[in-house]
Amino acid sequence: IVHIVESRKRGLNLQLFVRISTPTLISADFYPWFSSQIMDAQIYDGAVVLQISERVAQEQLKQTQLLLENLQRIHSTIMIDGVGLNEPVDQLIQRLNATWMKLDRGLVENIAKQKANQTRLLESIKTLKQHAGLEVIVPHIENAADLQIVSMSGADFLQGNFIQGLSERLDFDFTSF
Repeated sequence: IVHIVESRKRGLNLQLFVRISTPTLISADFYPWFSSQIMDAQIYDGAVVLQISERVAQEQLKQTQLLLENLQRIHSTIMIDGVGLNEPVDQLIQRLNATWMKLDRGLVENIAKQKANQTRLLESIKTLKQHAGLEVIVPHIENAADLQIVSMSGADFLQGNFIQGLSERLDFDFTSF
């Protein structure tokens, strides 16, 4: 959170995704602590998104729904990670009104070579994008063929090491594309 505040002073508008586990999700102390951090830092624009795996969200559905309701009070939200392999995406959207959905990386594996995987991935993206305001992230873009297939899919964000691998600094030159 400190990183976001510091980056804003330099004119950068960062968004931070923080993965949380089952113990964190069900902890009675987490939300009060998190909300105080957000309010103290005056981050009221959803710049911090809590990332929960689809499995954990399903197993702890009531806790996930409660957390989402609480987060909306402080203008924050959740992202469901690993979507699309285990349960139809429509059912997940009906249960959770999350702002972000990140597809399961298994949907992306071998999409250039396996037409069935490509079809399933594109259908998942299409279904998700039918819901207004939902942001879709496609992970695991590791080569040009995958990038070519997914870039026209309607996904909001692509994630992977093809364009740039991990870096210690936030200095990627987006104008190079």
